[in-house]
Amino acid sequence: MLVVAIKFKDIFPRFADREPNYDICLSAEDWTKVEKVCSVLELFWIATHIISGSDYPTCSLFFNEVSRVKVLSDKKTLENDVFIWDMVARNEDQV
Repeated sequence: MLVVAIKFKDIFPRFADREPNYDICLSAEDWTKVEKVCSVLELFWIATHIISGSDYPTCSLFFNEVSRVKVLSDKKTLENDVFIWDMVARNEDQV
């Protein structure tokens, strides 16, 4: 849903201009955060589909996907983006 919403992010302000009851229009900063979250969640989406596919995943498929998620998580914790770092770091604390 977020990926589709990003495609139409320029439409939401126009809709807010025409519809008086529409009062939840994201700011440019909010849209940037949505794009960042999507970049992280995309890998989770791919891994979920591979691991929970109709065929029984082998250990090597499972390990490969979990490893890719871990590498992305580690990479994101090294970036200077506080928003993403906080999200990733919180998830690592829960594991």
